[in-house]
Amino acid sequence: GLLAFSTAPLLPVLVEPELNASSPLVPEPPPLLLATATVPELVCVPSPPRTPTRPPVVAALLPAAAVNAPPEPLVPLPTATLTPPPRPPVAAPDPIDTAPLLPVDELPELNTRRPLAPAAPPFAARIATIPLLVCVPSPDSAQTPPPVRTALRPDRKLAPAPAPLVPLPALIVTPPPRPPVAA
Repeated sequence: GLLAFSTAPLLPVLVEPELNASSPLVPEPPPLLLATATVPELVCVPSPPRTPTRPPVVAALLPAAAVNAPPEPLVPLPTATLTPPPRPPVAAPDPIDTAPLLPVDELPELNTRRPLAPAAPPFAARIATIPLLVCVPSPDSAQTPPPVRTALRPDRKLAPAPAPLVPLPALIVTPPPRPPVAA
């Protein structure tokens, strides 16, 4: 015969869960309580000798230059049609007179006002003070030329331009096709 299996989960007997009253554990102290600082040893290590190395040159061959005309259109292009805008319904606009308005009198008015009198100065008494004249000897005249600095300059060298890294493309000149001639 066949055996019957029940796969339903077991439910807890109590409706409310049990209170968890346990405190978390106290962490253990760190293994090293003292902070230590160690200075690295300074050892003189000679640098490797310099070797000037030029960059690698890649000899890549470029395809030959070719100029191709665009393909012929599959359908004929529309013809260009110029359509001017329609003319206005009236023959011409009315003229506009924009001349400036001129004054009635030809001569300007006479200005008969006089300027205002200046205000009196704040102090009525004038004081004149003569500067003190003290004889001070002038310093001796000394003519010294300015200092001249001699700047060393490097020797002039003219270097040729570097060679191109890839070969230059070949120049191909293609003349236009000749028009057909009736024989």
